[in-house]
Amino acid sequence: MSERVNAPELPGLPDEELLRRAVRGAWRGRRRAPRWVHVRDACAVGSTSAHALCRRFGLDPDEEVGG
Repeated sequence: MSERVNAPELPGLPDEELLRRAVRGAWRGRRRAPRWVHVRDACAVGSTSAHALCRRFGLDPDEEVGG
């Protein structure tokens, strides 16, 4: 079982904002593929979670990005 580390948020950047930035920038400098593939790889989650993260931040998970 994974234990959550009780670390403080970074000053000025709440966790939600850090996650949003990671999802939005996951494709930069990578091969061309649907956005959800890059989010899956960057966040180490499955396809369902990657799709949900894209939608959470108003992005089309099936948009081809990269390359």
